[in-house]
Amino acid sequence: MAIIPQRNQNANGSTTADRAFEFSLVECRRRFFIAKVFKPDWDEVFPEKRPATFLSRHKKLELIEDFAKALEWLSTQPRMGIIPGRLIQGFTGWQRRTLDPFNKYNNPVTIEAVPLNWIMFDLDGARVPYGLGEPDKVAEAGYYFRDKQFPPYFRGIRCVATSTARTGIEPDIASIRLYFLLSETMDLDAILAWLSTLKYKRPDLCIDPSVMDPNHITYTARPIFDGWSDPVPEWGRVRILDGYEDFVTLDMTNVKPRKRNHSGQSFHRASMDIPKELLLALEEDAGLGAGELHYELTEKGRKAIHRAFDMLDGCPKGNDRGRHREMLEVGFELVGLHLEQEFTKRVAMRTFLTAAKNIKRTVNGRTYTDADIKDHMRTAFDKKLGS
Repeated sequence: MAIIPQRNQNANGSTTADRAFEFSLVECRRRFFIAKVFKPDWDEVFPEKRPATFLSRHKKLELIEDFAKALEWLSTQPRMGIIPGRLIQGFTGWQRRTLDPFNKYNNPVTIEAVPLNWIMFDLDGARVPYGLGEPDKVAEAGYYFRDKQFPPYFRGIRCVATSTARTGIEPDIASIRLYFLLSETMDLDAILAWLSTLKYKRPDLCIDPSVMDPNHITYTARPIFDGWSDPVPEWGRVRILDGYEDFVTLDMTNVKPRKRNHSGQSFHRASMDIPKELLLALEEDAGLGAGELHYELTEKGRKAIHRAFDMLDGCPKGNDRGRHREMLEVGFELVGLHLEQEFTKRVAMRTFLTAAKNIKRTVNGRTYTDADIKDHMRTAFDKKLGS
């Protein structure tokens, strides 16, 4: 698709070229795809193999309309996605996406962070008034968050709203992304710090700050619905939300700067003393070779992860209290720490599912399947959130 940006002059004489959506388009090889796959009833299917290398092309789109058109086209491209970072000059062709110089594969660093003029909100699981979670209400849900839930200075700012993979599961749960142009170029450290601060203040928004990490792939394609139809209509995948201003200025008051690690990066790799199985599982989740938590675990978080693995290793063992009770106790603790902002829901889920692989599967004729294990964690979430 050919997108030809045009300059649009503002009242102050500047142009939107000064503030543009700048990102990298990444594409995997033809034998792979990076879109999600759903069976009926939203049962997610994970591909047996994930791509290891990508082609990267840096893009700069000056108009919100052009960016929306690009996202519309990308919604039909299951082998493509976008990252906020950029391929380091000198690297060409198919490359592994590597940001951490101390990665376990000793691959060269290929991705660098660049200052940006835009910010993305990934809202997955936030509650909305009944009906706004329907698959054809992406724009309405976007207006609800922008004008009623976000900080007041977002009201009336033009932006792009897109559906995400799970849009339409429940009528009172929203799964959308919102993209805004910023009034000034900002370092990624500052953008991530601002998002993390908002996440801490407003956990009900279910914001995932990691989508602005330079190496994080945003799956822009609609999922592959195996055996059923996409509930989101084509016209509802990408919507431009009207407003009277094109740019938003973030209030950085009381925003704490992100700490840098010994490599000089602000994108923390998880402490290497957490179980290796968990790091590998997180890498598969983030897919595609990220293997990072994107923030620094506290001592409390690390101890909880170790405790989960210790409690579920061989469970039930000896004269323990029973497998069901043990698993629920671990689930309750992990969900509680997620609610306390110690780590994300994805890390809580993956910690439990990875640790629970070590339980004794068959006891007194009762065999636990992977589905049984997932049900224990879902029960923990339901009971904690309902308490």
